[in-house]
Amino acid sequence: MTHNDQTNKRQRSEAFWCADLEWFLVAGSSAMRERGTLGAVVNVLELGGVDRGGVPNTDLYSDAQVGFGKHVVGEIERYRWLAGLWHQLPRETQGTLLACYVAPRAEFRADAGFGARDASPRVEETKRGGVRAPAYGRHGESGPPGATEAFGELAGLVFWSSPHPERITAALWALRERDKSGRHAAARKLLKGELSAARAAATEAHAVWREKKTGRPRKPRERVARAPVYTRPVEEQ
Repeated sequence: MTHNDQTNKRQRSEAFWCADLEWFLVAGSSAMRERGTLGAVVNVLELGGVDRGGVPNTDLYSDAQVGFGKHVVGEIERYRWLAGLWHQLPRETQGTLLACYVAPRAEFRADAGFGARDASPRVEETKRGGVRAPAYGRHGESGPPGATEAFGELAGLVFWSSPHPERITAALWALRERDKSGRHAAARKLLKGELSAARAAATEAHAVWREKKTGRPRKPRERVARAPVYTRPVEEQ
C-alpha cells in the first residue's frame, strides 16, 4: 500500500494520515535494508572482499541512506527520528496506527492475497520465444468483494478493530447479491457504522502521534562532528 504524497493528499484526510508515519511503517525497513541479503554483502566488504586482503574501496551506504548529494536528509536519520517517536507511543495506539497503513488480511480480500504473479513460463519455452510471463496470479476471487470501495484506505483498520469481522464479510456479500428482502439496507448500515468507528479510532490515534511528533531529522552538517583545524602558531613558523 504505497502511494506518493500527492495521491494520498487527495484521497486521505489529514486527520488520519501522516506522510512521515506511512513512510516509516511501509518503507522504513526497506530503507534501512533490514530485508534481503545485504548483510552478507556488507560482511564480505568489511573483510576486504573475497580471497584477498585490503579494505573496501566502495561506500557501504548509498547517498539516499546517508544524506549526501541531492538528498538533504538521509533515510537513516529520518528513520532514527521517527523510530524514537514511535517507541514513545502506547502499544494500543501503535496497533491502531499499523492497521491504518496495511491491507486487510487475505481472508478479507477479494483476491485472497494472491493478486501478485505466482507462475512463470518454463525456461525452455522462453528461449524458444513468443512466450510472455503472466502479469497476475492464477487465483480467482474468493474473498468478500468491495472492501476497498466500502472502506477506502481504512479497510485494514476496519477488519482489525471490529469484534465481528465475519459480519462485515457477510454484509459485503449481501451488497454483491443485491438482496431485496431488506438485507441490503441492513448491510449498508452495518458497513457505515464500522467505517465510522474505524475513522474515529484512526483520528484519535493520529492525534496522539501528532502530539508526540516533535523535532525534526538532523541534516548531515548537524550530526557530523568536525575536528577543529590546527593552525600552527606564528612563533613555530
